[in-house]
Amino acid sequence: MHFGKIAATALASLLYVAPATALTNEEIFNYKGPDREQLLIDGAKKEGQVVLYSGLIVNQMLRPLTAGFMKKYPFVKMTYWRADSEELLPKLSAEARANSTVADLFEGSGGGEIAVEAGLTLPFHAPVLADYPKMYLDPKGHLAPTRLSYFSIAYNTKMVPADNVPKTYADLLDPQWKGKMAWPYANTGRYLFLISLRQAWGEDEAMGYFRKLS
Repeated sequence: MHFGKIAATALASLLYVAPATALTNEEIFNYKGPDREQLLIDGAKKEGQVVLYSGLIVNQMLRPLTAGFMKKYPFVKMTYWRADSEELLPKLSAEARANSTVADLFEGSGGGEIAVEAGLTLPFHAPVLADYPKMYLDPKGHLAPTRLSYFSIAYNTKMVPADNVPKTYADLLDPQWKGKMAWPYANTGRYLFLISLRQAWGEDEAMGYFRKLS
């Protein structure tokens, strides 16, 4: 992940709007004028901080991301609150209902679409998104991709011989694996696994497979 890309999004989201400014927050988030960067920087200096709610791993991503952001923008203090994606959305919803939203940005491996539907987000523009494949972009501009998830099958090398390792999803349907597969309960990966196969195979084929797998 590139610090510059995150920084651009963060600055656009935390911008403070002075009373004398004719632009609304949403207009500033989507501003495309030649003075865009300076406008955002001026507003960020007035606000002074940005808060990120994220499901990213702290040591691997959130700490270096925060350090990189504040090195580039030393006039902005960045803080984060880390939780699994399933916990982030209820916290955001509760803050919105109390009219006391703390987060400027929300990042997770799920829940973004729900946040949009619930009216918790605003559309924004960031020039760096022009480098992203259009298939990953939200046509309404409320979401931007921050990660790609890759799925694989992990196995115990002490219990599964190399010549018997499942190589396809269909291989998992073999009766020999019944009662020998496990999935972490508190993990969004299972949802993404279901969604990905539904998108790749279509609803009927995917659901047929899930019924057999169960």
